[in-house]
Amino acid sequence: MYNKSMKRLTLYILIVLLITCGCSKSNLNSDETFSQPNNQEITNQEISLNKEEPQPQEKEQKEELKENLHPIDKAERDCIAKNMTTAGMSNCSYIAMDEWFKEIDKYINLLKDVTSKDEYNNILEAQTQWKKYQEAEFKAVSILINKQGTIYQNILAGEECNLVKQRAHYVKSFYEYLIKE
Repeated sequence: MYNKSMKRLTLYILIVLLITCGCSKSNLNSDETFSQPNNQEITNQEISLNKEEPQPQEKEQKEELKENLHPIDKAERDCIAKNMTTAGMSNCSYIAMDEWFKEIDKYINLLKDVTSKDEYNNILEAQTQWKKYQEAEFKAVSILINKQGTIYQNILAGEECNLVKQRAHYVKSFYEYLIKE
């Protein structure tokens, strides 16, 4: 669990740094050179020639990933692309989290139609216990807000959103297993 959280935290940091950096090849002049430690100079053209082009299979896989995104994930990604401020990106994650809560509610309600009264009461009890867990997790990760740097606001929003997203996927898959019978 710790290792997975650290990987996710590192990924968030890298994404935010890439988004907020504003560094791109278009900012560089074509005659600008870069010095290597052994004082060799390499031009931008040589760098682009040395880069490997993605294989067609890799391009297809990336396109498939884009197409397979859940609509909530797509909306969050598009929102973040339009709102490049720290507050804007966090807000996008919180909007997505609200949508994931709606997904949870939707599938909890659908479970009522495919379970007995006792089974449904057990599901509601599990959801009540999960809400307590969710509140405790939100409280635990809120220590990030006290860290130096605004990136931690985005990480906090992302962590909270991911917790709710995981629950939404779990409840949905539970419902889908029950209706397959």
